[in-house]
Amino acid sequence: MVTQGSSGDNVEDPRGPNGEANEESAKPEADDVDVDFDFDSESDPEFSAAEIVEGDVESTLSEVIAEKEEILLTLQRLQADFENYRKRVQRQESDLRERANVSLIERLLPVLDVLDLAVTHAIVSPEDPKTEGIAKVASVLHEVLAKEGLEKLGEPGEPFDPGKHEAVAHLDMDKTDGDNAVTEGDDASEGKSITPSVVEVYRSGYSLRGKVLRPAMVTVRG
Repeated sequence: MVTQGSSGDNVEDPRGPNGEANEESAKPEADDVDVDFDFDSESDPEFSAAEIVEGDVESTLSEVIAEKEEILLTLQRLQADFENYRKRVQRQESDLRERANVSLIERLLPVLDVLDLAVTHAIVSPEDPKTEGIAKVASVLHEVLAKEGLEKLGEPGEPFDPGKHEAVAHLDMDKTDGDNAVTEGDDASEGKSITPSVVEVYRSGYSLRGKVLRPAMVTVRG
């Protein structure tokens, strides 16, 4: 609305046709307004949601790590249990083989006794044509069993060992025994200790890998 001033100039009335103030002229310029935003991150819903998500991720990650460690420990225990089981099975198999070998060799001992007697007879009666073959069979069998750990026990002249020998007879030191004659007075006069020794073997003994299967039956002097 335009009005005429006192000087006759035309002046624009800030009021509208109805006498109301013009809103556009009443608004201040945007550049003249100083807006101060006080942003509260805690009250912002989007920011709070991000914090919640981050917390959930960290919690889930911790649970996954703990679960992984538990699985690794379980696998280690299973591996240790399997290793112990494998070793136990190997020991059992070894024990079974050992017992089977012992059982077989123990059943062969009477056969060895018969062969030894036959060989002894062959030495006494070398004119028998069959003795050479028997001696050969005995020798081969002893060699095969020796490779399995079988050792013959009991030889004349060796020291008496109660763990390897079974004394079925004793001779006094003053009793003569052929070329091996020893008198008790000779050793006593010299102050020597007398060690009992094997004089004669009635039946050979055997050990398998250091374990005595059967002691030798012997005559002991001393």
